[in-house]
Order: sequence, then structure tokens, then C-alpha cells
Amino acid sequence: MLINSSKVRDLLTLLASFILIRFAFIYFQPSSAISFDVQSFGYWLDVYHKGQNPYISGARLNYPPVWLQILILLSKTATFLDLSFTSVLQCFLILAEALTLVLVYLLVWKVTQKSPFTAVLYGIVLNPISIFQVCQHLQFDILVSLSLLGSLLFLIKWHSDGNSIDWLIACALVGIGIVTKVAPIFFVPLLCVRIRNLGWKERTLGVLLVFAPLVFGLSILASVGHQGNFVRSLEYRSAPGYFGFSGLFSMLGFDTLLPWYQLAFNLICVIQFVGFASYFSLRKSISLSELVLLPFFLFLSVITLAPGYGPQYIMWILPLAVVSYSILRDSSWRVFLIAAYAVTAITYCIEYALLPSHGEFLTKLTASPVLELVGQTLSSSTAQTLLRLPLFLVYLAVSACGFWSLKSNHRTPVT
Repeated sequence: MLINSSKVRDLLTLLASFILIRFAFIYFQPSSAISFDVQSFGYWLDVYHKGQNPYISGARLNYPPVWLQILILLSKTATFLDLSFTSVLQCFLILAEALTLVLVYLLVWKVTQKSPFTAVLYGIVLNPISIFQVCQHLQFDILVSLSLLGSLLFLIKWHSDGNSIDWLIACALVGIGIVTKVAPIFFVPLLCVRIRNLGWKERTLGVLLVFAPLVFGLSILASVGHQGNFVRSLEYRSAPGYFGFSGLFSMLGFDTLLPWYQLAFNLICVIQFVGFASYFSLRKSISLSELVLLPFFLFLSVITLAPGYGPQYIMWILPLAVVSYSILRDSSWRVFLIAAYAVTAITYCIEYALLPSHGEFLTKLTASPVLELVGQTLSSSTAQTLLRLPLFLVYLAVSACGFWSLKSNHRTPVT
């Protein structure tokens, strides 16, 4: 894939602006303006350095083992460089997002032969949501996005060139994503398109590349602890009652419905996974719009409808939204995305400026008692559900508009 000099300049300009803006935010950011999740990371590392197992010591570590290994490496790097752990973590996540930016740029350029400069500038570089995630919240969901974009890039190459190596690389990248956080498993059905064109050796290797890393990682957890480690890592999601239907149930006093809602959601996910995998395994081709939009909708539906919600989950879909905006020429879809972006950005700015659990950067920057009181008031599950209600409605509307756009563009070929 060759890129001419003007597009190289565009990409370098985007990267330079990206780095400058994030480090400028960190420069003015109070050192204590970080999310509660970072405190959990520190606790896990303390347990590890004491020679104990964070998975069985009451540390509430519910992720597959990759993230803990990364945290240990970052902690040792911070010690070696005599830097704070938070600073090293921020640099790591900024680097991961920079790679995501590059993948978005390359993916769009490969498909359209045009530079997505404007879309990447406003969708990633200047996006306050992205800045909050890699500089303040400091969760690792950007790694999920990185694996998905890489897989999507090679999957498009597989459908355009027919080289099975591209398909295997796509499988490997999904497998890496799954062992980092289980969510990328919803991408697996898209790997099944044209799978009948592959030999049994390629199919077997593809299945191993997707699932073996997770099975191997979780088997280690089961061997050093108990079966609960395995189950928690697969089932973990954020606490219910703060967003969407689960938040509305709690707000209206229907908490008894939450276990049933969670059961129904899990059942729907299994049915959806099996159904999509079976359907796509019979498909001999797939349109470009399906390849771009279906992952976006699958992950958006999980974020919107799941019993548990975390604001960091938006990093699963944000780069995919930029890709869909750049590739699909549906003007109504683009207008809808811009409107959704505005609502989402406003919601996130309020949350990360004021909520103590998110780092409350504005409260700590101004040391305002009034803002502190507002943040405490917004911390209740009812207040957060109401604050996020426009966002919830926007997510539902984007899904509806996107499915219509998918229907309108389903014949666009992969080339």
C-alpha cells in the first residue's frame, strides 16, 4: 500500500497535532484528576508486588490476564525511568490511540483513495471524548479498538485480494483483542464470510488463532486460583443501574427486573452470535458497507442494551464511526453522526469535568466547592441515568438510522 507525499504530510500533521493536544491537556490537568479505575490498578499492582495473586486476594480483578501483564510492565518501566506510574500509563494509551489513528487513516485511504484528514481531525485528534479516555480515565478499551481496526483492515484485503494469509492475520488480531477484553468476540461472525472457500487447515488455524489465546490465558487463571476467576473474566461488565434500560428500571423502582434483564441480554447475545455466524458462513460475499457498519452496530448495541455500562466502552466504536463517516457517502448518515457526536461530546464533557469517579478535572482545577457539590449530586445512579438519557436515546436513534443506511448501501462492493 503506497501513499503519496501529500497524504503522508496529512498523516504526520494529524499525528503531531494529536500528540501536542494530549500532552497539553496533561500539562494543565491536576495530578489527582484521574478515574477511580487507576486506583484499582494501583491496588492490583500492590498485591502483585507483595507476592500475592490479584485474582484471588479480593482485589476485584475481573479481566483476562493480558491487562495485568501490561500494568506490571508499565509499573516496572515507571520505576526504571523514575516516572510516575500514571504518566507512563498515559503515554502508553496515547501511543495506542496514535496507532489507532494511523489504522483509521490507512483503512479509509485503502478503500476510498482519499485522505480522511477532516474526519480524523474532528473525530479523533480534537475529540474531547478520546482525550478524556487516554488522559484521564486511563482504561484500556483503546486496545480493543486497535485490534478491531487491524482485523477489519486485513478482512477488507482478504475480500478484495483473496489471500488467505490476510484472513488468518484478521483472525489473530481478533484473538488478541478477545484475550485483552472479551468484547471483540462479537466481531467473530464477520470472519465467517467466504469461510467455505478456505481449506480445512486454514479454517482450523483460524479458529485456533481466535480462541486459543483466551482459552490459554483463562486456563492459567483456573489453575492458580479457582473456577470463579474463569467465570468472572468471561461475564464481567460494569455495575447496572447507571444507564439505559437498567438505569431506568432502578430509577423507577423495578430493581427486581434487573436479573431477568441480564439473563435475557445474555441469551440474546448467544442467539445473535450463533445466528450471525451461521448466516455469514453461508455468504459468498459481503458488501463494503456491511463490513464497516456491522461491527459498529454490533458493539453499539452491546453498549446501549447491556445491563452494565462504562463510559470507556465508547472507544470500541468511536474509530469505527470515523471510518463509516469517511467511507459511506450517505449524507443523511453523516448528518446523523455529527448530531450524535455533539450530544455524546457534551455528555462526556459534563461527566469528566464533574464526576468524582471519572476524575472531575474541572472541579479539581478550580477547587470550586459549588462544582464539588454538583459532582456529588450527579454521582447517584438516578442522576447519572438522567444525565445520560439523551445519550441513550441518541444511541438508539443512531442504530435505527444506521440500519437504514446499511440497507441503502448494501450493494457497495469490497474492492
